[in-house]
Amino acid sequence: MQSRKINSLRRLCYRKYNSSRLQRQCVRDNIVSNPAMNIFYSGGEIAEDVLTIQSINGSIPGPQSRGPVVTVSNFIFSCSPSYYTQNLGKNVKGMIGFGQQSPVSFVTQLASAFKFSRQFAICLSSSTQQNGIIFIGHRPYIFALGFDASRDLIYTPIITYPSFFFINRGSPEYYIQVTSITINEKTLALNKTLLSLDENEEKGTKISTAVPYTVLEPSIYNVVRKAFISEMPKDVKTVAAVQPFKTCFDSTYVGMSRLGYNAPKIDLVLHKPNVRWTITGANSLVKVSERVVCLAFVERNHTFGQAIIIGGFQMQDNLVEFDLARRRIGFSKSLLFRQTTCSN
Repeated sequence: MQSRKINSLRRLCYRKYNSSRLQRQCVRDNIVSNPAMNIFYSGGEIAEDVLTIQSINGSIPGPQSRGPVVTVSNFIFSCSPSYYTQNLGKNVKGMIGFGQQSPVSFVTQLASAFKFSRQFAICLSSSTQQNGIIFIGHRPYIFALGFDASRDLIYTPIITYPSFFFINRGSPEYYIQVTSITINEKTLALNKTLLSLDENEEKGTKISTAVPYTVLEPSIYNVVRKAFISEMPKDVKTVAAVQPFKTCFDSTYVGMSRLGYNAPKIDLVLHKPNVRWTITGANSLVKVSERVVCLAFVERNHTFGQAIIIGGFQMQDNLVEFDLARRRIGFSKSLLFRQTTCSN
């Protein structure tokens, strides 16, 4: 089905072929979005060219994992003005689309070209000096010391609703069910109606690398904030907020371990009580100055939207697998438990 959709779009591009360009081009408008700026642009061009990419042998860690350079001869992509790529980071020239329903997403096109299942895994590095990794295709996911992170994966279903904006197909977003939140095994008193995604794609929980820190609906944020402060050691004092964070601490008496800062354990309880996304100090506290650390969650500043958006910081040094063929998301506990990181 996916290959038929790609071929249908490709035939359109052939009909709109412009010989003055090196690549085939569709002059039809295409919607381009920049989630970092929350803007949309409807004048983008759909184009086609040869993609060259480095393959790897996922069974081998380190530089020895490099396989042959491979090509996709008819790779479909979109172009937009350069000012629509602002705020994406230093030296970033564009974005790769991983939308789950798109027939021309990066994963779908590679899966179609190389005949593997539609799945990918991301592992975001916590280091500003070393890269993380994206695996496209099947497991294993080998890290330092030969550790296969796929052994630690637990799964939760992807929730899908038909989208009003994306006519004739489901939403590209990755929604999951969070049923409750615990801090140090204590269940928080939350408004449960906020935790269920509705037909307008409001409330509920989604995963997004477009936001740097997990975003919480205001009432949920306030409950999490109070419980987190209550569970911190008594000699750790709160200090003035540092934007965009509202809950900050004097780090003088905050200890460290191989799991990051010594902080209360946060669990996002998913579709079953024993399926949990555990957040330890490395992913719950962020250093903002020499003597200040802050709770790495931010309060949602607009009226509508998801109750919880799991952001990039909480994914750092966690392997997250998006299995589109089976409509599920797998996640490991922090790789720090295994004495490795996403940059290894």
